[in-house]
Amino acid sequence: AAPVEGPFRRNNGSTARHTRPFRPSSVLPMDDPLSAAPEEQQLYFFDLVHRVSRVEELLLKLKDSTLYKCWRTAAKAKIKTRLLSIEELSMLLDTGVVDWDDLLMRYLESISNRQSFSETKAIEQSHCQIDDFEAMLVDFQKGNYPEGFDENTSVNKKNEWRSCLVTLAYELSRHVNLELSRGSAGSLPTRIREILARGWDTEEQLHKETIYYIAGAVMRSIEKLKDVSKDVYVNALKDILLNAVTSKSNAQNAALPSAKVEEKEKFDLYYPNEKFYALVLKIESVFHQLLSTSNLAHYGTTLVADITHALSKGIMGDMDAFFSRSHSDDVKIEVTRRIIRSYGRLRGKDFVRKLAAREGVKHHETMRSALGTAAAIASKGKSKGGKDGSSSKKDRDSPSNDIEDSRRYEYLIRQRKPTLVALCRTKKLPISGTKKVLVKRIIDKEAEELEARGPAVVATPRQPLRRIEVGSEDDSDYETYLSTVLGEMEEEEKMLVTEFE
Repeated sequence: AAPVEGPFRRNNGSTARHTRPFRPSSVLPMDDPLSAAPEEQQLYFFDLVHRVSRVEELLLKLKDSTLYKCWRTAAKAKIKTRLLSIEELSMLLDTGVVDWDDLLMRYLESISNRQSFSETKAIEQSHCQIDDFEAMLVDFQKGNYPEGFDENTSVNKKNEWRSCLVTLAYELSRHVNLELSRGSAGSLPTRIREILARGWDTEEQLHKETIYYIAGAVMRSIEKLKDVSKDVYVNALKDILLNAVTSKSNAQNAALPSAKVEEKEKFDLYYPNEKFYALVLKIESVFHQLLSTSNLAHYGTTLVADITHALSKGIMGDMDAFFSRSHSDDVKIEVTRRIIRSYGRLRGKDFVRKLAAREGVKHHETMRSALGTAAAIASKGKSKGGKDGSSSKKDRDSPSNDIEDSRRYEYLIRQRKPTLVALCRTKKLPISGTKKVLVKRIIDKEAEELEARGPAVVATPRQPLRRIEVGSEDDSDYETYLSTVLGEMEEEEKMLVTEFE
């Protein structure tokens, strides 16, 4: 194939020239199978090359990974189980020592060789491609020793070097697969930092009023958090409320978009000041730009939780303005995390509602709460003395005063509802309803079982036995004595079992 020249459109929309010099003849030898491959396969390989970052950029990601940092920390601490020094760990990511470029090109070549156009075939080819990569690693770890490794180097140190190489190679393949599947979309923390640095403000007045109204709802959630949090966090939450609130007149004088709050206000609502409104606007900008179906496909179903986790770290600098007292960093981080998590739940629910509205109502997937509400509305008009003279379900399930006075009822009503639900399942009873309804069902079922068993066994008083001395000459009397005692023990056991049931 001819060398690829000129600007190429990356999948982020830019037409920047790829900076890596790409020469197929230098990458692929003449005896390589790809050189004789069809033109479509060669073009697919060239497309893969230009969609993936340069080797240097991928190695920087490996250097910033938690795994590599742990290795360096262990080497600095001179842990006995770690044999590689910091200099030798640096050689792992040195392209002059380890031929990472060759591994990357061979990995992309294996992907192009296993290209498929059907779902069933793609799964099979994916497994074959994994086998190809593992075969590459066998050769990769053999011929990439640094100059300091010779015959006198211990076997354990060589094994550790090879193990680190293989681990980094798998991490490299993971980054390559992410770039091929997500395109140029970076990691969530990186994108969040970029969004926060750019800033964002909506031009629509209605949107501004909605965000300002949401900012007041966030302050209300902070007040609720204050009531349920530990004492160590209460003062920090009080500081935020104190430094974030303003009066209605001040909000109007500052030209804040408070029209929606004024429209909805029947009682005392919160009016956030300009600083807190700017903070919520920053938080909303992240969710506004990242919470989409395409990003959901890229980053997975935990998108909202991942945004919340990364945002709680990226917004810490802006939160410092609301802490008027000297609080520890741990308290500030935890309070910020709780506030962002509360906001994330709000936006996540809104996002799910929009997705559900696009898909339409699916009655076979309706939530149990919705079905319970519909059933309650349907049975609301039924009274105890209906037209047919029958009592309502509520009256039938409600326990009577006689049952409530029983000791069994007092014992069961003190139990937790999951315990009562488990007991109802054991007795094959319905598990819906309040605790009182469940207790009544259990007591009625026990009464039916007791009635079905018949009258309880009444213990007969034991007759005084004639004392027999052990070892007496009358063996027949001694055997009679033992059989009588055993018989009475069996009768008592039956009686106790019956009473227990």
